[in-house]
Amino acid sequence: MAILRIIGFCWITAMGFMALPGIALGAEESAELKLGGPFELIDHNGRRVTDQDYLGKYMLIYFGYTYCPDICPTSLVRMAGALNLMDERENTIQPIFVSVDSRRDTPERMAPYVKAFHPRLVGLSGDSDAISVAAESFWVQYFAGMIEGEYMVGHTGYFYLVGPDGSFIEKIPDAIAADKLADKLLHYLDQSTG
Repeated sequence: MAILRIIGFCWITAMGFMALPGIALGAEESAELKLGGPFELIDHNGRRVTDQDYLGKYMLIYFGYTYCPDICPTSLVRMAGALNLMDERENTIQPIFVSVDSRRDTPERMAPYVKAFHPRLVGLSGDSDAISVAAESFWVQYFAGMIEGEYMVGHTGYFYLVGPDGSFIEKIPDAIAADKLADKLLHYLDQSTG
């Protein structure tokens, strides 16, 4: 029964947050929302990092948690698959996984988790305040806490693409196929070099 409550909570959370007014899917609409911004978190090696550490590369950011049974791992497989389809140009994109579960996702937990998906995937976590700042800057909706005596986590599901100058580019639904995500990323790379 607990599994059904967790699945139901995750589904309701995802469906409800996808329908929030003002949360747009397209690049033009999302740019009007002024998504993105500064963050200071701890990477999976225990090093304090900020958004400034990634300037000069595109950032492809996904918010989730390591104990997620299905959606987060599937999304990270799509992210890794897209990067693997991009040949040497994948190195211009820094894949980032930001945990919304400050209670359980320590650097020690994050390190083997992110490496299981892609060798360059960086896992970021931190205390609840730091995670809240990062999540709010991208309008990520999430919950991590007790429901009916059980610890549960739920969150919206998007990839966030940020340019080399730190400016937000696009919010991309995490259900996108890896090849379509690769095409989208290559499109932005081609625009920046053309």
